[in-house]
Amino acid sequence: MWKPALPTLSILALLTACTREQATMPATMPGPEAGRIVINEIAVNGEQGDWVELYNPGEPLTLEAGAWFITDDAVGQPLLYKLPRLVLPREGHVVIWCDPDEVTESGVHAGLGIGRRGADLALFWSDGVHKVMVDEASVDGVTPQDMSFGRTPDGTMQWATLTATPGATNGEVVEP
Repeated sequence: MWKPALPTLSILALLTACTREQATMPATMPGPEAGRIVINEIAVNGEQGDWVELYNPGEPLTLEAGAWFITDDAVGQPLLYKLPRLVLPREGHVVIWCDPDEVTESGVHAGLGIGRRGADLALFWSDGVHKVMVDEASVDGVTPQDMSFGRTPDGTMQWATLTATPGATNGEVVEP
């Protein structure tokens, strides 16, 4: 009768355990692709009120209602404000007005009221089970009237004080 050597049994046991573990691994979580949408520009106490602009640097994208959220409290309330269904074309922008009260005017309005304390904003995606922070951005204090803090150019990692351009390509860099 053939008896396998001890190292052979150990290797077989290890391979069997690895195979079982891989068979029960969860499937890849569905969700947003990194860099598909970013917080692009923020104005705090501007003449037009507080607002945050989202930007889609890639192919046309639909943000499904109930799956996308914006918050000014990423740790305590990551899913604070549920965004409606939004369709963003390639290199498209959408402005979210940060009104502390319920607003009936047209446009996207979030009850964030970021005001004088500045803004620590985060964009989340959730399927009801998982939640993913897609992007985050901060503005410390108030932006000067008709100015904003944004990416320059749109969608990049470089941030600067800009001439405010809600819903359009980011404006000129303003020297401090």
